[in-house]
Amino acid sequence: KIKKSAAHDALLGGGGGASSSFSSTEAVARAARFSFDVDYEPPCGRIHSFVGTLTVDGTKQVPLEAPSFLLRGSTLRNTKWALGCVAYTGRDTRLVRNSREAPSKLSEMERVVNNMVYFILFAMVVVCSASTLAYVAWNLKNKKNLWYLCYRYNQDGVPELFDENCNSGATYSNASLWFTFFIIYNNFIPISLYVTIEVINYVMAFYIDNDSRMFDDESGTPAAARTSNANADLGMIAHVFSDKTGTLTRNVMRFERCSVNGSVYGAPTATPPYSLAALKQRVVSGTGTAKTPSAPTPPSERDLVTIMAVCHTVVPEKANGNGTTETAVSTE
Repeated sequence: KIKKSAAHDALLGGGGGASSSFSSTEAVARAARFSFDVDYEPPCGRIHSFVGTLTVDGTKQVPLEAPSFLLRGSTLRNTKWALGCVAYTGRDTRLVRNSREAPSKLSEMERVVNNMVYFILFAMVVVCSASTLAYVAWNLKNKKNLWYLCYRYNQDGVPELFDENCNSGATYSNASLWFTFFIIYNNFIPISLYVTIEVINYVMAFYIDNDSRMFDDESGTPAAARTSNANADLGMIAHVFSDKTGTLTRNVMRFERCSVNGSVYGAPTATPPYSLAALKQRVVSGTGTAKTPSAPTPPSERDLVTIMAVCHTVVPEKANGNGTTETAVSTE
């Protein structure tokens, strides 16, 4: 949230008051009378800090910190306009520097299967290499007896037919045998396992979409499995940690109970049982559960309600019409 600063108003000729009454056009005209130089830190990914110096007319220096720095996508509050200059653009902006790559959406089962396939592929490479070396060693030792396979076919005692056929045939190097063994051992890689997993994920997503116990009667909305490959991870969930209350409460915030000076309001099992209506009555009438009810101090119940009414981030703003709009950091 950005609020008007008295120091900045005084710099623009606003008199140093708590707020200025001149328009944005007049502010730009007054700022044009000065020369500004801004020195700040190089591009980085820190979004909660900023270090810089604003020099006016080469003499007056104003320190710039995080409250004076607007990130991309910021929204002005309690003011209609603000003067500023662009510090970073493109990939040098803080949000881009602070961004991370999108995490992988692979399920835990798919990660395990991928690691298994990588291990099998590595083992297959080792086996193919060992088989090639063993074949070459055995071939060198027994080549003299393999004349019928065109090895040393030109030695004595070999029929002329082999001599004619072996001369017309192509010869291959020993290195090509590695690929031959790789083709022979290709069944070691379980390619069909991926197809089986995808079919199982599709069936699981179908069951989720048609589960009557996951159907919302109020809105008429059924469950929707948007990512079928993550269904297997649902069975591994033991704890749920969430900082978004609206995700769990559907953005319905109800005041259920509270405790003031040992008195619990809204709890039917409390002794004595106080209802929320009794809390409202005591706040309106001004009689509470203080130890000295005759004292002129306000009751603790009224202090509780006052704190709840002011300790929040809701900011009312006038709309273009006659009404007002309320915005807050959280939608709840």
